Amino acid sequence: MKCLIVEDAPLVFEDLRARLLRRNDRIDVFGPVTNLVDLERELCDGESYDVIFMDIQLEDGCCFDVLRRVKVATPIIFTTAYNDFARQALDAGCIAYLEKPYTSDELHEALRKALALNYGMSQLPGLLESMGYGYNPKYKETIVIKDVCAEVVVKVSDIVCIETYGKGKSLVHVRGRSAAFVYDRSVTHCECLLNPSKFFTVSRKAIVNIDDIESVVRNHTDRGGRIVLKNCDVRPDISRSRKEALLKQLR
Repeated sequence: MKCLIVEDAPLVFEDLRARLLRRNDRIDVFGPVTNLVDLERELCDGESYDVIFMDIQLEDGCCFDVLRRVKVATPIIFTTAYNDFARQALDAGCIAYLEKPYTSDELHEALRKALALNYGMSQLPGLLESMGYGYNPKYKETIVIKDVCAEVVVKVSDIVCIETYGKGKSLVHVRGRSAAFVYDRSVTHCECLLNPSKFFTVSRKAIVNIDDIESVVRNHTDRGGRIVLKNCDVRPDISRSRKEALLKQLR
């Protein structure tokens, strides 16, 4: 696992580095990046990381000035002493917002989210075990969704598909119901609640119930495809690599 630390305080950098390596000395920690010029250069160089730990206030300004110009696909965990940047952090696509001083449990939970995003929930147990983390998942059997007039209890086993719906929300398609529920949780959040042996993460935008997959229609241009579901009109796109992982799991 490769981590980049963006932090202008040497003692804070060393503390975070030590906390990461304490769990597993095979984690590759890079940094510190201490200013906006070096941050922009690092993000534009194309180096591949599994997660970026990013302080908000650096030597020469605020990191959001760079993030507005540079698109970052790597999961970002913000680490800051300030509590008034949460909205900007969400707009920048962060997966966790840790206020200093944060606990080891908060740090490791944020790492779990980063691993789940990069590798998918189906590979998460083995990755966590190799990194020295315990893994005792408790998957949801029901979720509560606020509908127009009531709070509806939805059985997870009845969910056909979950797709992204704006920032921090998702559409939950339920078997036997024509209209989808709007759920105030993101697809990424939902992924952590669902059993990966029952649900497959097609992309960061969609999760499908494996039992409801009817077929995978091939896309001849890039060898990806589109998933056809038995009880839902949604047809999530799937990349070539995710399609191969799905077919392997179905076999």
